[in-house]
Amino acid sequence: DLELPGVRHFVQTAGDGQSIVFLHGAQLNSDLWLEQLRFFASAYHCIAYDLRGHGRTGRSSFRRYSVEVYVDDLLTLLDQLGCEQVTLCGLSLGGMIAQTFAARYPKRVRALILCDTGVSTRYFASDRVLNLAMAVMAAPILGSFGVTRYRKFTHRLHECIGHRTWVTQTMVGKRFAEEAMEMID
Repeated sequence: DLELPGVRHFVQTAGDGQSIVFLHGAQLNSDLWLEQLRFFASAYHCIAYDLRGHGRTGRSSFRRYSVEVYVDDLLTLLDQLGCEQVTLCGLSLGGMIAQTFAARYPKRVRALILCDTGVSTRYFASDRVLNLAMAVMAAPILGSFGVTRYRKFTHRLHECIGHRTWVTQTMVGKRFAEEAMEMID
């Protein structure tokens, strides 16, 4: 664990060499990357951590999280770990964090690996509507419906705006996503 401004972050590391930082997507956690940490640890210093408000990192006093908040956390984390230049691998929200970090601190980034991500969720009307709906309804729905019904709700919401799949179609993936959502405070 590492203390960052306002919250203690859960961090997983493995291996030695050039650093790769794995950034998970919204409502998930760093366990998403366990297989990659195991695989790449033989040649790289692998780092995965739970974003603020996710997994074992938990919430902080921030009223609202943003990509910029996550970029600041990433910079502090890299400084504390002594990582001068890294490869960033991000899924969805993690990819947005990686891109923003690379634009802001280009000398700190050796390479980007972007998985199922966009540049921002502000450019397309469907993304803005989905984000607004999620921001307003996520906590009350999750609290009253529970994780399984919340996951089904978000799946249906994605289908309504044209996204045909949601996170994963495997039972292992669905179980991981449900467990990760249950960890969100």
